[in-house]
Amino acid sequence: MNKNIQQINEILAMIRKNEIKKITLDFFKKDVKMFLQKSIKLDQKIETNRMVLSEAEKEYFTDINEILQKAEELEKVIDQRLIMQKVKNAFRMLLIDSPMYKSLMVRRAIEKPHGYPGDYQMIELFYDNQPISKGIGFCGDKYILNENYVRAVRKRKDCMKKILSDFIKNSRLSSIKILNIGCGSCREIKELFLSGFMTNKKLFFTLIDQDEDALLFSNDTFKHISKYIPKSVEFNFIKENVLNLFKSKGHKDILKGQNMIYSIGLADYLPNIYLGRLIKFCFEILEPKGKLIIAHKNIKEYKALAPDWFCDWSFFPRNRRNLIDIVNTYLDNTNHDMKFMENSKYIFFMIINKL
Repeated sequence: MNKNIQQINEILAMIRKNEIKKITLDFFKKDVKMFLQKSIKLDQKIETNRMVLSEAEKEYFTDINEILQKAEELEKVIDQRLIMQKVKNAFRMLLIDSPMYKSLMVRRAIEKPHGYPGDYQMIELFYDNQPISKGIGFCGDKYILNENYVRAVRKRKDCMKKILSDFIKNSRLSSIKILNIGCGSCREIKELFLSGFMTNKKLFFTLIDQDEDALLFSNDTFKHISKYIPKSVEFNFIKENVLNLFKSKGHKDILKGQNMIYSIGLADYLPNIYLGRLIKFCFEILEPKGKLIIAHKNIKEYKALAPDWFCDWSFFPRNRRNLIDIVNTYLDNTNHDMKFMENSKYIFFMIINKL
């Protein structure tokens, strides 16, 4: 507790205006304290069977939304990024041992056992859409699974599955190369073949991820469902950090000749310069009439308050115009066309066709 008080005092010392100091102090001494007290009482009611989970869930959701509203109001007052980062860190430190983190999903999101947010196991939990915790942790799981972004992630996967199906069916090619960058668990490919999708065309999937466990998981998945996968389909797994792809000519030589390249869970984590260089790299290894598909969260519709404040899970905020500007900076606009497709109002797909 003394460490938390010290953190808050350091934050207050960085703030010049007294009125903002007061607002910040009130946030911690009143709003966060009240939220903590409410969550402890709710946890006790659940543990002693004085409240059924369905009722507890409603109260839990209300309490979370109230503290996030207060947090958003504070963000509007403190316009210095460094101070805001320290505020969020202090917020998490105050709550880390609270019932909030009895949710195994929330706990995984903040601990990041693979070293980065949104690892394949976390996203698989989102796809499965089933709470895994007990007691008040169940309420935390339900909150995450019902969060607008997580709902959109499930829709994103379904949308990509349909894009794959339509592209393969409508292609005049007898042999198709498809590259998935930041592939994770490859759930959209798994579900594509489990849906009864069949083809006589030769399909070569190249699946790239920095996480070896994700690649092993995907490989095991495809082996497990092999009877549903046509014999004409091949998978090639490559462990590589995406930032290394455009640093070496060797990667371009190995990966050239792709008919479709897609990435549905990576772009939000890349600064503009790296996202631009990745788009340029992908476009250069794409065959004429090929497609480059990138999914991205829409900052116009979605602000990641809950992931950011509770789990230190943030994204680079962009809208369609931001993506267009990046593409125009890194690509020659005479040899491609671009369109956008909605999968939900929270996530959009940018589709670049190589002419």
